[in-house]
Amino acid sequence: MNGSGPVYTTGNQSEDYKFGQNDGELLYFMDYKNVRIVILVSYLSTFLFGVLGNSLVLYIISYFSKVRTKSVANYYIWNLSLADLLFCFALPFFAFSTFTQHWPFGTVCCKLAYLLRDMNRFTSVFTLCALSIDR
Repeated sequence: MNGSGPVYTTGNQSEDYKFGQNDGELLYFMDYKNVRIVILVSYLSTFLFGVLGNSLVLYIISYFSKVRTKSVANYYIWNLSLADLLFCFALPFFAFSTFTQHWPFGTVCCKLAYLLRDMNRFTSVFTLCALSIDR
């Protein structure tokens, strides 16, 4: 890290790279505070809109039987909305960690946050596959 030019990190703080080195890897540009602020704002806005929108979808499908019984696809949409809502609850932890470049929440919370993220990914893919097969 004693050269000129920006330093990139892969998320593993023990490995630092200079610009142009290891071009095949996905490198995250985290040295500039402006980039971290943009990421923080995008995470938090996704959290707010995600919680509001997905909660509204869950409420409408759950409490209005006419919407629920109109189509089987609404059950898939409800499942997708629940998975997205669970992911949204993990976003503030990722936002704080990205902004401060430190994870102070402990190992259990780290594993839980990444579990919610990965669970959302697989649930979304499989739900969309089931929805397309059903149609």
